[in-house]
Amino acid sequence: MTAEVRVESGRFVNSTWRVMVEGRYWWVVIGFGDTVQTVIPADEGKSALGPAVIRGGPLYDRVDRVNRDLVRAELEHSSRATA
Repeated sequence: MTAEVRVESGRFVNSTWRVMVEGRYWWVVIGFGDTVQTVIPADEGKSALGPAVIRGGPLYDRVDRVNRDLVRAELEHSSRATA
């Protein structure tokens, strides 16, 4: 859902995922070493928008590219494991 990235290095700080648990949505913030940093109840209409949220440009493109590469690698790993 979101990724927080250090501007000067482009390194990931944390990522936020929306998950449903027992019929309710939650935002789960995952930090360094796959640790859970925060769990926030998130109603259906809740959004993570504000003046500090980047929705385009070079940093956004880099995070998008890294995310796509990670998803692709996970899919390739999964398909090899089941083959």
